Amino acid sequence: MTFIMGRQPLVALVVCLGLGLAPRPGWAQGVDLTSFRQLPILDGGRVKPVDTFCRETVLAVFDEELFEGMDPVETVVSLAFRPERWRDKKLIAISYRPHRKTLGLLPREGVVSYAELMKNKAFLKLVEELEHPGHDGKEDGESRRESGRLYSRVSTIDALFNHKAFRIVPVAGQPDAPWSSPVGAASDPRGKAIGDAWRSAQQAYLAGNSAAWEKAVADLAQQAAGAAPKQYPAAWTLSLETLYNRLRPFRVSACLYAAAFCLLLAPFVGSLLVLFWPVGIALTAVGFAGFTGIGLPVPLLAVLPGWIKLSICPLLFASGLALILARLWAGRPWPTTVATSLLILGWALNAGGLVARVVLSGRGPISNMFESMVYLGWGAVTLALLFGIRFGIAHFGAAAGLVGALMLVTAENSFDPFIAPLVPVLRSYWLWIHVQVIMLGYAGLFLAIVAGHLRLLMSLGDRADRAPLRTVDAVLYRSLQAGTACLGAGIVLGGIWADYSWGRYWGWDPKETWSLITFLYYAAISHGRFGGWLTGSGVATGSVLGIFPLLMTYYGVNFLLVGLHSYAGADQHAGATFIDKLLVVPIWLKLFTLAEIVFLQIADCLVIRAGSIVGTSLAVQVVFFAVVWTKISWWAVALLVAQAILAAVFWTSGRRSEEPRAPDPGPLPDACA
Repeated sequence: MTFIMGRQPLVALVVCLGLGLAPRPGWAQGVDLTSFRQLPILDGGRVKPVDTFCRETVLAVFDEELFEGMDPVETVVSLAFRPERWRDKKLIAISYRPHRKTLGLLPREGVVSYAELMKNKAFLKLVEELEHPGHDGKEDGESRRESGRLYSRVSTIDALFNHKAFRIVPVAGQPDAPWSSPVGAASDPRGKAIGDAWRSAQQAYLAGNSAAWEKAVADLAQQAAGAAPKQYPAAWTLSLETLYNRLRPFRVSACLYAAAFCLLLAPFVGSLLVLFWPVGIALTAVGFAGFTGIGLPVPLLAVLPGWIKLSICPLLFASGLALILARLWAGRPWPTTVATSLLILGWALNAGGLVARVVLSGRGPISNMFESMVYLGWGAVTLALLFGIRFGIAHFGAAAGLVGALMLVTAENSFDPFIAPLVPVLRSYWLWIHVQVIMLGYAGLFLAIVAGHLRLLMSLGDRADRAPLRTVDAVLYRSLQAGTACLGAGIVLGGIWADYSWGRYWGWDPKETWSLITFLYYAAISHGRFGGWLTGSGVATGSVLGIFPLLMTYYGVNFLLVGLHSYAGADQHAGATFIDKLLVVPIWLKLFTLAEIVFLQIADCLVIRAGSIVGTSLAVQVVFFAVVWTKISWWAVALLVAQAILAAVFWTSGRRSEEPRAPDPGPLPDACA
């Protein structure tokens, strides 16, 4: 027992490796769907493999990547070839509460079957209202939007039942015409052969005959390609997209980034390092249980969202394993070496995913929020690796690992990850350059924000040894320089694009205005650091505070304001006020904003002790709860009261920071390792 207790980190590592290597339960399927996955299909304005079509369909219909743990292709094929198993199955979610009442459902009954909806007169009336919308403003627009989502799900299931969703047959001589389904290709000279191959595939699937299935799919692909050979895509592009879908490079990169961050976290936590192994084994066990379902109660497993199983749980497993290794290797150079390797591997996978999207879409790497966030994570790690060559990777790598992991996880779980066609007006060389440069600016500023958090956390400990603080100050300042410079260059390039697109360089569009505000804010912080007006804590606090204008520039303008760069003018926001739009901000952004406010208040109390942030944050939180949460719950009131008491204690104590104000910050250290 003494031997084991003296080697707790090593025991924890062995246990976690055993969990990670344990077999996962697979999906049961009668035939091999590999060849069927790579059949091309025209859907959503572009040709894609059936694998992508099935993943998009399952996500759109069920709001889950895996319905009941089934592979998406297996789910869609089963819907098409075994419709009798699905008609009476409760699988259509009704999340909009007014619809539950309208359809005669119980308040907690949020899932119905296809057959029930087809017999529901209220649903048929909702469909009729879609064709004849009312004129009641916002409420009518919201109801119509939710009705449209419900109808889209039902119509998709209906198209799968009738096999009309599989548009895999191109029309000869009409490259812009919609493709036909096997049951609707009668007008094609090969229509009978295509229909026969499709029916043979269905019979082979139902019988579980793998040889007959492979032959039927091969015949189907040959006949469909022969209908219009010039319109059929190259096989390697279909294989590339299928591999991209199955590999999910951004999720893997997020896990590698998170592991690198945890390995490099030791210098920032001091005596809390002893908690690494229990926290690490707990995270590893939770991540393993959530991902595989082993050890979880059946009721909990049934309600656990798919995005947590597939995205968050692997991240927790990787982070926990890294914490155990960091504890086991404490005081040795191995954590830095391994973390650097993980960062480089994650960076390569991240870059590979971006390149694959460029090849498959035929356009630049950034055209929507998902792509911008994965590019931002890649850009942060790129800057960290470049700075690490000169100053050492340890502290830059920690900041970049956290930024990269957060960006990639948020992108995967908050925005549509699938490739979509781009409108011709946005296919501009200047636009691609402008967006990529300005996103590098955002990446540098997010690095500075994370470094600011680490600087304030380190200031809570013993200040006798100030060398680590000066190292983090260097990381913070270099990140500020790079981010501010790229942001300024991106604004200038944006002016060139604006002149090319709209005939003017500057028009005070909300995106332009907030970009300028953010640039001037961080430029002031940089000049304050260079001129000696701000000390290390001041620069760190200013960088952290800058996350609010930065988030408004990057996210808020796109979704809360109306302008040339935003989505807020679309139908889903028609008639909505700014407060209405604020209420539908994702929950993760609300919680993140609240956490930042509380963090700044704690930093003000324990590090800066200026008092101003405490009072300001209290006022902001009152508005935050009153506006964003629509009602103030008991725990919100308790939180505000506790913070008010804390603020009063520090105000009356009259304590001030012991950190001297340096007129000259001195030269930056040559190495940050």
